[in-house]
Amino acid sequence: MGPLAEQYKDELLSIKNDSKDGKLYVPEVEQWARKNSNSALHHYLEWDNERAGQEYRYAQIRKLIHLVVVTPQRKHMLVNLMIDRVTGGGYRAVDEVMANRNLVREVEAECERELKRLYSKYGYIKKYNAVWRAIEEQVLAQGRPANENQPNAKRRARG
Repeated sequence: MGPLAEQYKDELLSIKNDSKDGKLYVPEVEQWARKNSNSALHHYLEWDNERAGQEYRYAQIRKLIHLVVVTPQRKHMLVNLMIDRVTGGGYRAVDEVMANRNLVREVEAECERELKRLYSKYGYIKKYNAVWRAIEEQVLAQGRPANENQPNAKRRARG
């Protein structure tokens, strides 16, 4: 984690620690950042309401696309690849992506990043140990020693 990310983290944890019940609340973060204009959090947030409103509408549209442009089995029909986001965005048909070897590699790489994120966020839940083991074998172990930075490795070794 870089120095700026550490600063965000420190500010967020400080706000959490000052909270009445020890929880971190988004409205409290926004209020704190508004009052502390020299903070990292203040500089991270968009304070131009017109621009922020536009970005919020974009987020609503993205959410709507993910919710309604699906097959009857609730599988996504469109995908937004990272390589497209750097050139202006846009959604491609899943069938189009799966028919192109280069795009398949892109979507697989994105899937692996998402699996790593999921593992990092929830890897401590024992109920899903079989899932975590599969992620460890298929994604995390590629290109580095087994058990490196894996939250379940020590726990499973103990039983």
